[in-house]
Amino acid sequence: MTTHYMEEAEALCQTAVFLHQCRVVNTGSPTLLKADAGEGATLDDVFIQLTGGPREEEGSFSEASRARQAARRHG
Repeated sequence: MTTHYMEEAEALCQTAVFLHQCRVVNTGSPTLLKADAGEGATLDDVFIQLTGGPREEEGSFSEASRARQAARRHG
């Protein structure tokens, strides 16, 4: 299943950059990245292969930032 954001990236971007834990893990054209991931792969599949898991639930940047700060405070 491809998410709306991945579909938009595929339609609009010539180059995609995948980040995991604030580090670039792969970059290339959506077509090349999907081909490297295997026949019938989506950009979501590429992300999962590169990071070992699905994308975080959608939410605002500030929500994610607050959650990370709380996690750091509480160990």
